Amino acid sequence: MVYLSPSISMPIVSLIIKCIRLEELFLISALAVLRRMPLAFKRTRDFMHTDQQPVLLTIKKAKNGLGAGTTTRHPTVSARRESEELISAIQKLPFSSLLPAHFHLLARTMDVRALVSSSYFFPRTVEDIMKYMANPSVVSAIKNLLHKLGYTSLRPIQLACFEPILHQSSCILVSRTATGKTFAYLFPLLLREGFLNTTQVTSSQILVICPTRLLCEQVTTVTRTCLATLVELCPCLKSFTVCSAYSGQSQSLVNTSLELANMLVATPGILTSRQYIFTGSTVVLDEYDDLLGGSFLEDVKQILRITGELCSAPINTFTTLTKGIRIMSTSPKEIPSAQFICVSATMTDEALAQAEFLASSLSGSLPSLIIHGSINKIPPNIQHTYLLSNRADTGAIAEEKSISKLPRVIFSGRITSIWHLKQLLEDRTIKSEEELIDIVSSGSFYSKCIVFFLLRSRIEENSRKEQQGKTIFRLHGEMQQEIRDEILARFSKAPPHSGAVLFTTDLGARGLDSKDVDLVISIGLPPTIISFIHRIGRAGRMGQKSLAVTVVSKRTDFLRQIDDCFETSAFE
Repeated sequence: MVYLSPSISMPIVSLIIKCIRLEELFLISALAVLRRMPLAFKRTRDFMHTDQQPVLLTIKKAKNGLGAGTTTRHPTVSARRESEELISAIQKLPFSSLLPAHFHLLARTMDVRALVSSSYFFPRTVEDIMKYMANPSVVSAIKNLLHKLGYTSLRPIQLACFEPILHQSSCILVSRTATGKTFAYLFPLLLREGFLNTTQVTSSQILVICPTRLLCEQVTTVTRTCLATLVELCPCLKSFTVCSAYSGQSQSLVNTSLELANMLVATPGILTSRQYIFTGSTVVLDEYDDLLGGSFLEDVKQILRITGELCSAPINTFTTLTKGIRIMSTSPKEIPSAQFICVSATMTDEALAQAEFLASSLSGSLPSLIIHGSINKIPPNIQHTYLLSNRADTGAIAEEKSISKLPRVIFSGRITSIWHLKQLLEDRTIKSEEELIDIVSSGSFYSKCIVFFLLRSRIEENSRKEQQGKTIFRLHGEMQQEIRDEILARFSKAPPHSGAVLFTTDLGARGLDSKDVDLVISIGLPPTIISFIHRIGRAGRMGQKSLAVTVVSKRTDFLRQIDDCFETSAFE
């Protein structure tokens, strides 16, 4: 045994810690695994619908034709370069030569973590999906559909979950807001119904359960848009009907939806009130953390006819699952009784445990777990800042209080952009909540903005601040559904930099998908971190640079939790 004095050992320990950062450690270990993996993964004969034998690719073969590498680089830098070269080589491989080992590395580059069955297929691009389907009509249908929706390429979560959903595997999907989760499950479901339904007599019944009427309408609209494009090349989809059902609709309309829909998009309340029992082939829980983590849970279990209790913790957890693809030790049933899909932008241990329990009860096996990006985090394209206010109703427990008796402070300057607004807030030039509301309500403010209030009464009071002909849209639970639909349609159609402002409660925190919103203001704190993440997720759609402003009365531990949700700290 060799003994090192503290003066020598401490620098060595420090050096070791610096050299084994997580990313570098993966790059070295991944290459080491590939060198000895020829039999570690085996592609099944029917995996790519081909009778060819698997083509094994080692790192040596992958590097053929890439030229001689430089041997004088630092080992860590060399490992990173070798990994980048390997990924580039995998991207150029013929479709028939792809192996599960390649999918693992591709998933890592896309920040995807997955726990799936052994026959998993991770497409690199939409072109791989077209080859995988091996149907000329499907190829044309996919091209037309993506063009109609404005997609130039599929996003990571849409690629990652395509194969499991297509082949009726149960899945739990978690991805940040505005990453295309609705299309991620609709895309393979509709392709399966249109091109892989062998009966051609009747379509399978698909049930999509959403926590809010707003989300129901969004899912229904996207589905009908997809169907209108696919039906041109798939005549059997002409009879495929999509209906939504939620409270506030006429009884005749709800009854028709429940009886005739091939895809029913509904809230749990309307289903339980009509004593609806699920007997279809696929059930989707959109925003499953909300549906399974609160008062909706018993309704969902009643609808799915599930009894019994779950274990105290999730069977599987992402806390120890590194980026890439891992194969589950248990294999799913060949023909599941029902497919169970859960989708959300956030995840809690309670909801995950419930989702696994329901999936096991319906399909007889554990669901595939697929996650993109960091869990319960707000993407880096959204920046955050605070405004300290002495208003009593900015805390977690709000009290109604009229603002008419408070002094009005009008900001006389002109705000040119959200970044100008951020700078004024950080410099304390804007000192009060009233001043901030006056700015976004003015006719000279051009950003498209959503303001969240804790109370409906605050929406009514602040909506009177319209200036220079500017319209402020209001949305809350006391409005009739027809008025809500009209407001959302007008706000969504408002062009970017139009200065459109929407005042709402947490009713609009989930399911409100309005493009070009680059500013979200929270007047007061929501009850949970999850609610806050969904509020902020209304901005930054499609990667747009955006700003979030939180108005608070004082700094608390809850604010530190909020700050941890962002990539950059608002306190720095």
